[in-house]
Amino acid sequence: MEQHLVQLTDDEYGFLNKRYPRGTSSVLIGNRAIEVVKYFFLKKDPTCRFSSPENGADLCVTWQHAQKPVYIEVKGTESDDISWLKLKVSGDPSKNLIVSEKIPLYRVTSIFERTPQIHILKYGEDFELIPDPRWSVKPIRNGEDGNGFRCSQRFGSSVGRRSKYEKLREFLLEKSDESIEVTVSFVQLSNVLGFELPESAKRYQAYWANQKDTSNRPWARAWQEAGFKVDSYYLSSGSGWVRFRRKKMFSE
Repeated sequence: MEQHLVQLTDDEYGFLNKRYPRGTSSVLIGNRAIEVVKYFFLKKDPTCRFSSPENGADLCVTWQHAQKPVYIEVKGTESDDISWLKLKVSGDPSKNLIVSEKIPLYRVTSIFERTPQIHILKYGEDFELIPDPRWSVKPIRNGEDGNGFRCSQRFGSSVGRRSKYEKLREFLLEKSDESIEVTVSFVQLSNVLGFELPESAKRYQAYWANQKDTSNRPWARAWQEAGFKVDSYYLSSGSGWVRFRRKKMFSE
């Protein structure tokens, strides 16, 4: 395993703190980790270039010379160690690249410090991937049976039909083990869903209301069934975002 300290300049550290301030959002930590990896490569070779590949990797690094591009999986943590129990690979595309293409996994620790550290992990040498199926626990609401299916109030209506917002529920369930808050841009949310967010989501506050009656609001039902509520948002077609916060199911 290779380990590298990244000495950030005042300008670099200031940029990161302004754009990705200290917080627990997994999206924020992930994006900040990618920026730290970029600084790591730029300090080695200022001529390198970066892109966001479509093959499932987090980052692609290219050089002016004839070298092949390098694809990287990037995972960040505010801890000062690797935190193996929290280190997870999401999705088959990333898993296949790591296993089949042997792309490295860059674990960035101390992500909010002036000198973060990069641990370059190689599949088969430093780690292996273990399937981690998980079941989420959610309360049974009125109108649902004990199996979690919504009971129709009209004879002949479909039961347990998948919503097109099901991927939002799955996305939040996956993030629920990592953070109590999940902040995601409208662009990233469209990528999660697989389709463009409606204009009403970018223009109207009512779209993000935490209403109890979600019979005609499948998008709100998705985040509520994942155990989240909308905490805050910024409405904009170009730079909008929404922050979900995990609900407390039981008193502590």
